Amino acid sequence: MNSSLKITVIILIGVLTVGYSEYQISQQSYLHDHTENHIIEQMPSWQGIEVDSGRTISSESLMQNSSKGVVIHFWGTWCAPCEAELPSFIKLAVKFQDKGVKFILLAVSDTKKSVKKFIKKHKIVLPRNASVVLDTKGESMPIFGTSKVPETYLFGSGLSLLAKYTGPQTWQEQRYFDEISTYLGIKSN
Repeated sequence: MNSSLKITVIILIGVLTVGYSEYQISQQSYLHDHTENHIIEQMPSWQGIEVDSGRTISSESLMQNSSKGVVIHFWGTWCAPCEAELPSFIKLAVKFQDKGVKFILLAVSDTKKSVKKFIKKHKIVLPRNASVVLDTKGESMPIFGTSKVPETYLFGSGLSLLAKYTGPQTWQEQRYFDEISTYLGIKSN
């Protein structure tokens, strides 16, 4: 091959690579969705069982006990992307531990036994502002309008929907802490 043909092929490969990358990025724009396209505007009425204590957790109890906001994270022990993102999600919860934000890890299509086994296997230590809750009736996903996991909702103090995150996220990135803080009116230190 002559050198001009080699250069042309290299440039063509580069252009195709950049074009494909841009296409992939545009296909992932669904990962963070702002509230104008949501089914719900307020946290719907739901309930589940806290895995550790056996207490019933509901939208009503969250309304009474949350000062700044609530993050509801749909996940499952059977979901590989959920498993991969869980450590960074817990690190995010730790950052909000003293800021009045409650984190609910809502396990769907799971049993108490499988959730406890998963927590033990992965040596998960939850901060005091986080709870693993089991959707025993399997009703929460359709009530929220969720069709796949992981999916995360951010609700303000009046339980109005502020943001929705679809698919796995890289929660350890500072932008998530900053964005949630801004939505909830929390001053960053």
